[in-house]
Amino acid sequence: MPKRVLPLTDLTVKKLKATGKVQKLFDGGGLYLRVSPLGCKTWYFNYLHPITKKRIDMRLGVYPALSLSTAREWQRAYRSLVAEGVDPKDHIEDTRQKYLDEYENTFDKMAYLWLEEKPHKGSEGHHHDTIRRLENHLLPKLGKTPVKKITAKAVKLVLKPLEKKNKLELVKRLCRDMNNVMFFAMNHDALERNPLAYLHKQFRKPIPQNHPYIDESELPEFFSLLNDASSDDVTKYFIELKLHLMTRSQDLASSRWSAVNWEKRILTIPGNQMKGNKEFLTQKQIDEKYTHVIPLSDVVINILQKLRAITGNSEFLFNSLRAAAGHINYQSGNKAIKEMGYEGKLVAHGLRDTASTALHDAGYPEQWIDKALSHRVGNEVSRSYNHAKYIELRRDMMNWWSDKIESAKQQSLKDIV
Repeated sequence: MPKRVLPLTDLTVKKLKATGKVQKLFDGGGLYLRVSPLGCKTWYFNYLHPITKKRIDMRLGVYPALSLSTAREWQRAYRSLVAEGVDPKDHIEDTRQKYLDEYENTFDKMAYLWLEEKPHKGSEGHHHDTIRRLENHLLPKLGKTPVKKITAKAVKLVLKPLEKKNKLELVKRLCRDMNNVMFFAMNHDALERNPLAYLHKQFRKPIPQNHPYIDESELPEFFSLLNDASSDDVTKYFIELKLHLMTRSQDLASSRWSAVNWEKRILTIPGNQMKGNKEFLTQKQIDEKYTHVIPLSDVVINILQKLRAITGNSEFLFNSLRAAAGHINYQSGNKAIKEMGYEGKLVAHGLRDTASTALHDAGYPEQWIDKALSHRVGNEVSRSYNHAKYIELRRDMMNWWSDKIESAKQQSLKDIV
């Protein structure tokens, strides 16, 4: 018959003194108190491992920091785990790791991990804008918060002041950035659900606004002002080529000389650089879907040859004067145009509107113009069948547009004389 164990009392435990030897006092159910030769009192739980069936002594804590009553609560909880076939030590380690992961997986950590994967999914300029938005508006207040602790209420407190200032487009983009980071965290097992999925519905929608642009008839004056501008030649060529090629600023600013095929007279902007959602696409799909091929007119070839005399030894068409190994900031065009006196009247992106308007007025097909602007043509079904890029057809169109621009440029020179 097993020896009966009398439960310990608080008074008994408190009065225990060191004897110079190890003492073990049992409370029952596997809980016992070990008293060291120097008098240190430590609680242990002795149990039979549910799988290996080996006897294990599990250290619980030191008395009096861990009281008798609390030690008994833990013992009961751990006995229940053993009865369910769970090793208490494994359970504690799993729980500890869970909380470690939770507090290590902060929003700023997830954001920067997401950004590391993002560069090859979008244009360099777009990537830079995303980093700047996060670092200016979200990371200072939410960066150190574990993603599991982020709530829609907390994010609204950050974004509502921006909404009150009518920065609605910024709020819309920040909501999108937040969701991208949170879904990234879900895909990397740092989060089970995204509480921000419908966050954007809590804010007013931005009213779409057209980019300020000038009419084709205003180009002679534009070139006259560009000729007199204090900007460097590289920036002036950037603005002129943007008007000819109808590209987005970030795509043109980051274009490399290796992308110019002089023989075929085309400039290729890789799919990785182009605007678009490439989150779940393979590299082959990105190349097929987003690569933008621009036929180069005779006038553009001539401009590129002049530009090559200045930047031909660098990697980029528009190398940066500040960073020897980099390209110009894609906002350089906006800055120069503003200094030309067009503030509120024209932005660099508006030159695309100028070109599109002129080409539509001239009667060129919508599909050609949309391809030239690197817009997606048709609906999802038609795009899945129609992969035409209309290269040669667009070449004639681009030559017509370049001749129009050159005519306006020459008119501006005559006006100066």
